[in-house]
Amino acid sequence: MLCWLAVLPQTASAIPSGNVLVLYSNNRLLPANVEFDQGLSSGLVEHKEVHAEIFSEFLDAPAFKGAAHEQAVASYLHEKYSLRPPAVIIAGGEGALNFALRFRDQLFPGIPV
Repeated sequence: MLCWLAVLPQTASAIPSGNVLVLYSNNRLLPANVEFDQGLSSGLVEHKEVHAEIFSEFLDAPAFKGAAHEQAVASYLHEKYSLRPPAVIIAGGEGALNFALRFRDQLFPGIPV
């Protein structure tokens, strides 16, 4: 699950740091989302050399759909994280991955998904 934590560089200057944005396709109470969030948090705790803060956002699909909703969410996320952009985006679900890739240039250009 946390492949990037397993391959941490050995030098202190190359250790990842920064914000991690997790985009989930569904709502926050979906059991898979809760478990993934807990696993990600505990994985970071185990690697004290990684200085990262995790932020989670939920697209709430399929309750909310459509191009207008997606555009509103993309604009909201861009504004919300403009002063604290993520170093990496993790997609929790196919819908979140598709959203992140479609709006990557608008949200956070050059940030790995």
